[in-house]
Amino acid sequence: MFFFKKALPIFALLALVVFAFASCDGGTFGLEFEIIDGEAWVIDYLGDALEVEVYSEYDGYTVVGVKNGAFKEEAVTKVTLPDTGTGLEESAC
Repeated sequence: MFFFKKALPIFALLALVVFAFASCDGGTFGLEFEIIDGEAWVIDYLGDALEVEVYSEYDGYTVVGVKNGAFKEEAVTKVTLPDTGTGLEESAC
């Protein structure tokens, strides 16, 4: 029992670090995506970075753009789209 009490914080920290690296994959943490006709679109941003880099791939789908209002409520100053990005809807920011 003593081992588990000591080891639990270490395992929790390790899980957090692994999650952080797995989540970042070259883009900004906090992006939400929607799959539309086999392509991924950014639909919302829940992070707090002022400069956002959009992933080129999400869950095996190519990210092609940013939907209307995805960054509207945020204080984002710059959005960088991947080379695969072809669409930035008029009121995305």
